[in-house]
Amino acid sequence: MKVLIATLSIILLILLCSSQSEIPDRVSFIKLLANPEDYHGKRVMVTGFLHLDFEDYGLYFSDEHGNYLNSESAFWVDFAKTVAVQDDKGKEVSIDALNRRYVMIIGVFNKDSNGHLGAFAGEIHSIEKVYQLKKWYND
Repeated sequence: MKVLIATLSIILLILLCSSQSEIPDRVSFIKLLANPEDYHGKRVMVTGFLHLDFEDYGLYFSDEHGNYLNSESAFWVDFAKTVAVQDDKGKEVSIDALNRRYVMIIGVFNKDSNGHLGAFAGEIHSIEKVYQLKKWYND
């Protein structure tokens, strides 16, 4: 229950602090992957595992998918000129500090752009906000 309340609080905070008048569609990674045409050209809020490595700027479904570079279950990411980036404590950090971390991003989805060598399932561009997700359990 605490996790649900914390997650909803984060989403509400993001929506209230958004500089855009349009509220992004909150979409699961799986829905975006399975139904790209439903979100093409729309602002989306999605979570995943962020890779920021040479020729691999991707938001992956999970760390396992990222560690094996399974780009079929990943979206290429392209950041806006100014992007708000926060770690899991709410501190502003550089985007590089969130490499290989679970994040929530807000950007525009393009089903027709597939990133480096066309290897990705789509692209999230004009990313304006990136938030590191808090890890709740260490099992």
